[in-house]
Amino acid sequence: MKFKNLCLGDDHEPFKVSPKMLNPFDPPNHIHWIICPSHQLKNMINALFSSQQNGTKDFTLKGVKFGWETIVSLYKRDCERVSKGLTRMVPKMKEAYVIRDAWTKLNVAPAKIMQQDQVLMELSNYIQENPNADDVCSVSITLKFLEACQNFFENGLLSHSRVTHMKSDVICSVEEGYLFFTNWLNEITKKWYL
Repeated sequence: MKFKNLCLGDDHEPFKVSPKMLNPFDPPNHIHWIICPSHQLKNMINALFSSQQNGTKDFTLKGVKFGWETIVSLYKRDCERVSKGLTRMVPKMKEAYVIRDAWTKLNVAPAKIMQQDQVLMELSNYIQENPNADDVCSVSITLKFLEACQNFFENGLLSHSRVTHMKSDVICSVEEGYLFFTNWLNEITKKWYL
C-alpha cells in the first residue's frame, strides 16, 4: 500500500492530514509537525503577488477581486508623495519589493513589510480619504488580508511573546488572523457545493 504511512486525521479522510504522527523510536509519544512561520508568511505574500493580473491566483472574496494591484497602487501613491516633497508613508517599501524577482520572493524582509503597521495605515487612510473610489472594495479586502497576516504572524507566531495560557495575546491574535482565512475558505467551499 503506497500511502500506508501517511499521517491521516482521526477519521481517516484522504485529504485530512494530521499535524502529528506516532514517534517510531519512542512510542506512544508523537512527533508534531510545525510549519516555519517565516516561510509561511513569505508564502502568503507571494500568493498575494500571484493575484495580480495575468497571475496564477484568483483572489476573490464576497465577489470582489483583490490583491497585488493594491500594493502596486500603494507604492505609486508613496512615490507621488516623494515627488511632492512629502514623506513616504511606507519608508521601507522599495520598488524591488513590489516588482518582485525570485530573490525578493525568498527574502523575508519584503514579506514582513507588507503586513506591518505603515502599510496597513496607508491603505486605511486611502480608504477613508477615497470612500467612493472604484478600487475601495478591493483595497479594503486586501487590507483585511494583510491585517490577518499581521495578526497571524507579526503579532502571533513571529511576535517573540511568551505564551503562558490559551487566552494569551499571541494565541488570540493568531486566532483572529486565522478567522479571516477560515471565513474566506468557507465562502469558496459554499460556491463549490451549491
